[in-house]
Amino acid sequence: MPTDSCLESSMKHAKKFKEYFEDIRPVTDEELEELLNDSPSKNERNKKLKKAKKELYREH
Repeated sequence: MPTDSCLESSMKHAKKFKEYFEDIRPVTDEELEELLNDSPSKNERNKKLKKAKKELYREH
């Protein structure tokens, strides 16, 4: 029956969801401050590269 495979798929998804959220833990004040003080340069560089690739593919 198709409903069995749908239910089975939902159960697998729920299990993955539960496992994902079990790994999450609260961030300490020190970790939060460190994250806030990190420079976003690497992230900005990645955004610029992605934008350049999009422009290149649009041209061709």
